[in-house]
Amino acid sequence: MSKIIEYTPPVSLRNCFAIKKNNGIRPFHNVTLTFRGRDAISLAVEHFELKKSDVVLFPGFLCKIIVNPFTDNLTPEYYDIEKDLSINTEYIESILSNHKVKVLYIIHYFGFLHENLSQLSRICKKHGVLLWEDHAHSALSQFSYNFADAMIFSFRKVLPIPDGGGLWLPNTSPMKISRGNIFSSNITSMLIVAHRSKWGINKNIGRITHSISCNNNGSQHNGHKKITPKPISYFSKRIIKSIDMKSIFTIRRDIFLKWQDLLVNSQFNPVFTSLPEDACPQSFPILVQNPQELLIKFWKFNVCLKNRWPLEEQMKEKCPTAFNLSNSIFALPIYPGLSQSDMELIMTLLKQYGKPLP
Repeated sequence: MSKIIEYTPPVSLRNCFAIKKNNGIRPFHNVTLTFRGRDAISLAVEHFELKKSDVVLFPGFLCKIIVNPFTDNLTPEYYDIEKDLSINTEYIESILSNHKVKVLYIIHYFGFLHENLSQLSRICKKHGVLLWEDHAHSALSQFSYNFADAMIFSFRKVLPIPDGGGLWLPNTSPMKISRGNIFSSNITSMLIVAHRSKWGINKNIGRITHSISCNNNGSQHNGHKKITPKPISYFSKRIIKSIDMKSIFTIRRDIFLKWQDLLVNSQFNPVFTSLPEDACPQSFPILVQNPQELLIKFWKFNVCLKNRWPLEEQMKEKCPTAFNLSNSIFALPIYPGLSQSDMELIMTLLKQYGKPLP
């Protein structure tokens, strides 16, 4: 069986059950650890007692699952972003000046922090708007705790764990998720590991583990079922407590620079042309004409990447830049364990099947 190259850090049963020594550092010690990022969002909605009449302003370029925890509680609206994934502060100021908004939701895409965060914070305070930061991609970046009214994490996107999200609130101790069942979290976590391991390649085993581990997942993802917050699994929690965050930070940055070198003569343009000192990249996004076609081609070679949030047609008018980006961004993987030969295989496939933007 050939090696599988994943989009997120690979997880294994051996890693989950390994005897680990706590390094004495407890990262994210003031964060409520949840099973997924969507559980953290649900907790934040409950904490701030958001109502149906409240408006949350989301960036147009986002995963639909982010909005679903809000749908029973408030009204979602959207703002467009710039071509480089940044946020125009004058544009946001105009929206908040002319509309009653409860929450401004921002996403630090692919691990790159918004440089104008202090300005956005001032604008929100001026208009009495809550600022929520989504660090699903940037949990390992050197971010500040000085601006947000809430921070959302999805650690499984940047660490070798099968599950794991989190919620940070200023001056608030971690919450107790009384309704969550840790036993359920542990079982689901192990099924996710089995599905993502070599066992999951077997069609029968893969179908069974996927069906069980994703029970209710589809209906939650589509907004048809309310998300009940669950705690992080025992396995993921102990890996987070013992993992060497500094080493991962360095390795991810090194791989980003390697992608830069490989792409020099490729005709494929990166979304980010430089690597700020505070950024720990979640992946390496490039611009192509055919991201969906590329995914299908890559999967045939056991390179299992994911599309970046294809948006519905109705978003084309509301957020044209975000809509265009959703149809052209293709994210190359970054994580410890991704080898030079893995990267060269991806580049070979990219040059063979990818179509650069004109």
